[in-house]
Amino acid sequence: MLSASPAVIQTSKISVKNLTDTKGNSINQSVITIPFSLPITILDATKLSVHGTVLEPYNGKLVKIKIGLRSVTVDPAHKNNLLINTKLLMEAGPLGTISIGKGALADTSNRGIVKAELTAPKGQKLEGFTLSTKAFVPTNHNRFTSDLYADSIASDNTSTHVPANTVATNFKAFMDKRVAGGFISQATEDLAMKRFNLTSVKNKVPDANLRAGLLSLYGTVGEPAIGSMLDGMNVTQHPQTIVDFSADVAAKADVAETLVLSDGHLRTQFKESFAGEPFQVLGAKLAHEAIHQDADDGLNEEIVANTIETFTYAQFLLTDKSISFNNTQLVKTDNDRLLAMLNSGQQKFPGAGLLKAPLHTYRQGVFPGTSPVGGAYQSFENYIRRIYQARNFGDFNTPTNPTLDLMYTNITGKSTTHSLFNTTLLSDLDKNQVVISDKNAVRLAGMLKCKVVA
Repeated sequence: MLSASPAVIQTSKISVKNLTDTKGNSINQSVITIPFSLPITILDATKLSVHGTVLEPYNGKLVKIKIGLRSVTVDPAHKNNLLINTKLLMEAGPLGTISIGKGALADTSNRGIVKAELTAPKGQKLEGFTLSTKAFVPTNHNRFTSDLYADSIASDNTSTHVPANTVATNFKAFMDKRVAGGFISQATEDLAMKRFNLTSVKNKVPDANLRAGLLSLYGTVGEPAIGSMLDGMNVTQHPQTIVDFSADVAAKADVAETLVLSDGHLRTQFKESFAGEPFQVLGAKLAHEAIHQDADDGLNEEIVANTIETFTYAQFLLTDKSISFNNTQLVKTDNDRLLAMLNSGQQKFPGAGLLKAPLHTYRQGVFPGTSPVGGAYQSFENYIRRIYQARNFGDFNTPTNPTLDLMYTNITGKSTTHSLFNTTLLSDLDKNQVVISDKNAVRLAGMLKCKVVA
């Protein structure tokens, strides 16, 4: 039996450093430095452990987990220092703890260092640490499309138009929730309700469900779509001729299409099969369509449009989570996109974003439990890009417009102007989004009935 060492842990000098790649992006690892008063040696690294606590999204419970260790070493330059390299970002104490068991360490005179329970002086907060353990894994595949999860049940038929009086009642109730939640002011709700009933707006957007969808965009990142479509705040400087459902939408269009007409005006039409969708998902899709203002439409433009749609949808869910429960095609599609976004985020990791994140379950990509043709989807950007590549969209940059600039500001809080839909714009959105906070990311994952795998 080893005699006891006089070496003590200098707890006030314990430090935590998060590791990054050569570009400064997180690699989802931390190094904990634990200084001792004497040089040390490692006897049994298995008697060292690190723990954190996650907030399980789907049930809201706090769950203590063991954090894997990549390595445990003595700093060769400072032999008093124990270095613990973790497989996840470290959580701050008291939820983030380090255990040094009996027989784990000794000093250089082979005297055993007594066991100790320590807390990390800094690190991720509860939600940030939870995000570092992602990917989020669905516990109910029915929330998502069968394109991803083959066992998902068939979507409800939404080809029947919703009566105008029903839409009006539902729209008012939803906007009341927006006011109560502090997302918009009462004056903004009053404006939305007034415009919903204006004859001039009805002439542009005859269907009540689409009209509610468009006007529900007040207070969201997609709000500039209202000015673009109704007030001519777009590159044509004219309101759209019509925003409606139509049997004339091209078969190659997925949900809707925005065309530049021969007189230079814009027109947006949705397929009739989506007439009965919740107005909120129609609104998110209108925010998407609003940035299409010319004849060119490349992959990067579609990735940005889907980004806007997904952020808008997330904001609606933060008002009313029950929207995500609807068993309709557009709701499931937006659930797909939102899950991909929550499991992405390169430059703000562990926060949500567009680009590839250092996922704990990286081999399964952003949709754990799926095996898509071509391999796992590695990020939101990769997912959307591959969808549109399969639809033969070209990989070229296209001009932006003032509507995009306004939406970019709503997403990032920055007034940066971009001239092209390109990878620089995608990177900026990934780095600077402020729509989905860490706390809200966990909330949204819970709405999608997801768990974390640690």
